[in-house]
This record gives sequence, structure tokens and C-alpha cells, in this order.
Amino acid sequence: TAMDNTGSDWVSGQTTAQLWKNGSVTENVETFSGMGGYHDGRTGEYLYTGYRRLKQYAVSEKSSRTLFAFPQNGKGAGDTSQVCNTSASPDGSGRVMFLDFGFSGKSSVVGRPYGIHEVAFVSDSLGNVLNTYPVAQGKSQWDHLEWSNVPQWAVGMALEPNGAYKEVHLLDLETGSTHSILDGSELWMPALWVGAARHDLPGAADPDSAGNYTAGEFAVRGPQFWLRADRIEAAFVGSSHMANGVLPANMKSVKGQLLAFAGSGVFDEDELLDKYVYPHAPNLKVVAVGVMVGWLYEPVENPTRSPWWVWKDSPGGIYDRNHSYWSAGVPNGFHEEVYRRLQIAPEVEQFDSTGGQIVRNLNAGWSSSISTSSSIANQDSTNPYLEPNLALLEKLVSKATAKGLKVVLVQFPESPQYASLDLAGRYGPSWPEYHRILARIKSWEQRYPGMVLMDEHKDGKHDYDDDEAANTDHLNLKGAIKFTARLDTLIQGLLSR
Repeated sequence: TAMDNTGSDWVSGQTTAQLWKNGSVTENVETFSGMGGYHDGRTGEYLYTGYRRLKQYAVSEKSSRTLFAFPQNGKGAGDTSQVCNTSASPDGSGRVMFLDFGFSGKSSVVGRPYGIHEVAFVSDSLGNVLNTYPVAQGKSQWDHLEWSNVPQWAVGMALEPNGAYKEVHLLDLETGSTHSILDGSELWMPALWVGAARHDLPGAADPDSAGNYTAGEFAVRGPQFWLRADRIEAAFVGSSHMANGVLPANMKSVKGQLLAFAGSGVFDEDELLDKYVYPHAPNLKVVAVGVMVGWLYEPVENPTRSPWWVWKDSPGGIYDRNHSYWSAGVPNGFHEEVYRRLQIAPEVEQFDSTGGQIVRNLNAGWSSSISTSSSIANQDSTNPYLEPNLALLEKLVSKATAKGLKVVLVQFPESPQYASLDLAGRYGPSWPEYHRILARIKSWEQRYPGMVLMDEHKDGKHDYDDDEAANTDHLNLKGAIKFTARLDTLIQGLLSR
């Protein structure tokens, strides 16, 4: 529908997509939104509409919100601006471009008063204005400004001082420069399409490699990270305990992303944070890391256990590594290619957009067939790998807190039957050794303000019931909901300090 989205009837509309194939539309119709007509495009998981408010809809979360309100619009308190010419970014990043009706005061975003349609805005998916683009010198305002099919370029009318529509201007969104590319009389609603040759342009993303992490959890969670990096406030890393235990979409304190995967150790988590999270998540506030005490006695770099080594040598991993993990920025079309890759990732339907696994089959409870011995040798102070692993974990904490981040180290619950056994958990170590190591990690709280150890195992005397466990040492969906609520409360308290 084309109704005003401030009206009460607007939510009765829908946003649908129909597949076009072999020169005609098919009967395959997908409903993106059953609550309003978002007719200004989709980018990643977000739909947008701009008449009259800038509204965003998260398809997977089925939630909507209004953007470009005070204080993000740079205007007065209570001001929710009317916007138009809304255009969703073609790269899946969640960004949106739009015009507004100007401001007679000094805008804290533009830095001065400005007229109707005089300045174009691009915001991220959180509503934070990333860039502003004044109309070309000598022109009065933009109109019909729309993104092309590549992130660098937009095209629109640059009106004459008398309001005449005579020149079509190309807007370079990377440099902010504008170029007159067509002039005449009564030109109207231009659109720009850059053909398939864009992949051969210098700096363009490789469609075969971008986001192609082959298989496993990172095949989904890796691309999801790239598409949500600009809005991530909390990163959750660790092994399968973290991967199965956290549902970031349920959290109210932060906007989180789950990047954990089965078999992950301290080395893998440190690499993931350094190479991906820190350089590309500018709004990061919190890092949560799963602690596996029993795995601290294994080799620091352990390719035989960790799938991280498989993913590092995947086409996407090699592509990232060969370009310094995009520390200088991603190439044109990168997010678009990552988004396409995500759509065909194995088991993508099992995860929500934050990486939370919402479809699971295993609910065996804590189980009676638990491990009673460890396959890891020499789990005591003489182990050659223990001190290097602890040093790396402490270094991870030190780096994160030095960045001003809050750090939560999590010991997840395991079967309560371990309370009466010699081993503290599935992978050991003995209870005395476990207490020694946990106390040492706990002592870091005094050395690194902002870090906290969250012990949910509680020596096996926790309150996670049998119907909240998937097996001996993992939570199921019900258990993850309980744990996530507790972690959310803890993070809220940390951020309020």
C-alpha cells in the first residue's frame, strides 16, 4: 500500500516479494511483512519505508521501529522528522538513504540550518547518521535521489534555484562528490543500473569468495556478522557451550551477535576477536567468552579439534586473510555478495539473524551416561599447555578491558552428577585442580576492572533442570532462554557501572 505510515490503517498492509523467472513472474509469493507496506526496499534483514516517518522492519525478528527521531536527527527534543525518497542500501548492510524537510535551527548533524531536501542522509541500521550529502553547489535541493544497485553510487535530480528539473546528478557516496551526467527539460525520476561487469571493476568484491566459509556454524554466523557488524554491541565467542547457550535476540541490554562454534579454544576466540570483531564492530561494548577449564590443558593451537582451522582455509577465510581481514574497509559489493552467500548457507533456517540457534533436535536432559574420565592427559600444574593457555586468556581480557569493553568469562553448567564424581566436568579436570584454576581466573576481576567471571556450573549444584539440558554438558533451547536472561541482567549491571 502507499498509505501514510502514521495512519492507524497502515499496519493492515503487507510487503511481499514475488519471484521473477524466465521472463515472467511465478506464483511463488513470499510475505516479508504482514504489518505495513515497506515499499522503499530491503537491505539484509531490514525493510524500509519513508512516508511520512522513516520506519524500519526487521524481517527475522518481526519487529519495527521509527528512525531519524531526536536526538539522531540533530533537531529539537521530541522532533520526529518527516522523510521522503527513502532508499535501502543494495549491499545488505542495513544502511538507508533519505531526504527530509530541512531545519531552521542549527542541526547538530549537519552543523547548520538547511532547507527542504537540501541535504541527503545515510544512516546505519541503528538510525545513526553516517554521512550527509549536500546538493551540488548552485542547486537548490535533491529530489528522486535513489541508490543504484551498487553501494558507491546514487542518482537523482539536482533542482535549479527556481525549482526546475533540468539536471540528473550522480552522487559518489564514498567521496561525497556529485557529477552532472544528463541535462534537458522536465527530466524525472532517474534510476541507475550498473551491469554485471561491476565485479570486474577495481576494488569490487569477489562473488565466489566473499562470505564463503564453506560449512558448519561459521558458514551462517560468519556472514551474519558482516551484515550486522555496524550495530553489534556485544560479541559472544566460545565453544559449543556458548553456541548452544546464548540467544542474543532475547537480550534487552545490548544488541548482540553470537560467533561461537563447536571446538573453539582460547586461541580461536582471540583470533576471531582480533581479526573480525574489533576492527569491524565500532559500537562494541561487551565481549563474553566461554571458559572451558578442561581444554586449558590442550595445545594452544589445536587444529585437530577446532573447526576454526577449516574455516581459515575456506574460500572466504583465505579471501579475508589475503586482504588483512579488511582492516582498511571492505570492497564494493562485499555485503551484497555476503548476503547472497548467506541465503544458500547450509542449515541457515536453524539460526536467527543474531546467530542464535532456534531450531534444535537434541533434548536428552543431563543424561545418565556421562563421562567419568578425561581423554586429556596430565591435568595439573605440570601440564605444558596450561600456563600458555591461561596467559592467552588473560591477554584477551587485558586487551578487551584496555579498549574500554566489559568482559564476561562464562563457566557453563554441566550435569549435576559431576558433583559426586572425581572430575569437575566432561573434560575434567579433578575438582581440586578445577577450583585452583577457577580461583585464579576469578582473581583477574581485581586486576581488570570491567571483567567478571559468571560461574553457572556452581560445582554441579546449579538450578538448571533436566528439561533444560540437551545432553551431559550443553543447554537446550529452554536452558538457553534461562541462561540468556541471567547474562542479560549481568551485562545490564556492568554497563551501568
